[in-house]
Amino acid sequence: MEAYTLSIIGVLALCLLSILLAIYSGSSKGRAGALSGPVLPADDGNLLYRIDRVHMNSVEALAPFVVPAVLAMIVGVGPTTLAALVWVYVVIRLIHLVIYLRGGNAAKGGSVRTILCLRRVGHGDPYCRNRRGSRLLRHREPNPPVASPCRRNLSLVENW
Repeated sequence: MEAYTLSIIGVLALCLLSILLAIYSGSSKGRAGALSGPVLPADDGNLLYRIDRVHMNSVEALAPFVVPAVLAMIVGVGPTTLAALVWVYVVIRLIHLVIYLRGGNAAKGGSVRTILCLRRVGHGDPYCRNRRGSRLLRHREPNPPVASPCRRNLSLVENW
């Protein structure tokens, strides 16, 4: 089992993430004066609801991932391959958590523009950001420069 140390640490990180989200969800409900249990109204605009949903989603997704990971260790899948898959999954869960807690269209499934521009936002591409620089644009800028790969990809999709 020593060979699977990185995979085991990744699985434990997912368990710890679920525990931390439980604490965050409970403390958020306590500060808001809400009772334990589901948050009503079930509205994506409600931060308390999103915190509760991201916690429940992380708990729901834990077993379907941990069981195959443990089975992969038992049958002898390559430790490097399994560790890479486990940590890719951990990163994807963290990205999901951040996007869902942030709210907005990205949390509801996003759009083609969200998917195409997500990689460019961190690089300061002004054609994938709004005036505040925190959200993706919902409309086209007048005469965008051709040099923006994000804008070029969008024009291909829009013409499709």
